[in-house]
Amino acid sequence: MVVMKTKFNSNDIIKALILNKTKRKFYFRYKYVCPNVYWGLGLIHECDLLVSSSLGIAHEIEIKISLSDLKKDLKKTHKHFSNKIKYLWFAIPYYLLDKGFNFIPKNAGIISIFFNTISNSFDYKFIRKPIVNKFARNLNSNELLKLCHLSSMRFWNLFNKLN
Repeated sequence: MVVMKTKFNSNDIIKALILNKTKRKFYFRYKYVCPNVYWGLGLIHECDLLVSSSLGIAHEIEIKISLSDLKKDLKKTHKHFSNKIKYLWFAIPYYLLDKGFNFIPKNAGIISIFFNTISNSFDYKFIRKPIVNKFARNLNSNELLKLCHLSSMRFWNLFNKLN
């Protein structure tokens, strides 16, 4: 059963994706996960969430929480293209699907986020698979190490804010 939550924030979406033990697509215990990657990997744009397998297959997850946020993304010049990112996903709350679907690039996968009352946690459902970026290569070992470093810095910054 899905509870109708009136508004999701970006943290709700991240929780749904990386804390889901049953789906494991982006589960943090099996992937390298880092929010807000905007330096350190030579990308020309910020990734809301960057997830990589141990083989270096990188997924960019663009998090959108409003229709205006989706529309604004169309004006970006980089179009989320990188030779280091094989898959582009847009993660959006379930209530944006109808109105926001046409504002998501055709090459991007779509993930719908909802709150599951049975498990009492955020959850997700794949709506559309992304098209593989044929020009992308896997991240190398140095880049994976840098991704871990960036993730560690995010963790300690957050930990410091909590105390």
